[in-house]
Amino acid sequence: MGLLRLDPMKTSFALLTLLGAALIASAQESPTIKGHKIGESINEYLTTENGGADSAARALTDCATLLNNPKERKKQAYRAENCQQIAAAWNGDTVELTGEAKGGKFEFASRKLVAIGLLLFRDFNEVEPDLIEKFGPPDTKVDAVYENVFGAVYVHPRAAWTRRPDITIFAIESPSEPSGVIVLVTDRAYSDSLKKKEGKRPNSLN
Repeated sequence: MGLLRLDPMKTSFALLTLLGAALIASAQESPTIKGHKIGESINEYLTTENGGADSAARALTDCATLLNNPKERKKQAYRAENCQQIAAAWNGDTVELTGEAKGGKFEFASRKLVAIGLLLFRDFNEVEPDLIEKFGPPDTKVDAVYENVFGAVYVHPRAAWTRRPDITIFAIESPSEPSGVIVLVTDRAYSDSLKKKEGKRPNSLN
């Protein structure tokens, strides 16, 4: 997942005004993660992040005003970049948004939420029961073994849910500092499409 940098001309007032007017709910049958569901639209995402459709529409209007003011856009570079990313998601581009309400990274493609990435600053044995409550028992669970340059060995558990028809879930205890658990939830159809594209890549050893 990566950030897209867009030409400000693509993030016009008309585009964001249209987005604000299009905040319509369309429920998806998928577990809720940090308030969001894989498959939800950019409309639903923004409505949740802003605490309602009216608040989301106001936030989008503010974004449009900012992006059409070069001086303010320069002063508020971080916020302007976030506004550009929102416009990109609405435009159907593949783009990553940062959750403002409860944290997390949210990747959109074709205006749909296709991946959620989390770094939870807790031990794996604390997070695992929450994962099981959401997704059921994992399909696989193994211990990943790491050895540093001094010969010290560290064991980091990882688990995967790969048999669901709608989503795949991977969880691994982070081997780096600060310690925590990395959770990645991905739309299965989107993940499969990426694998197909990767399969078409020429072998680097040929």
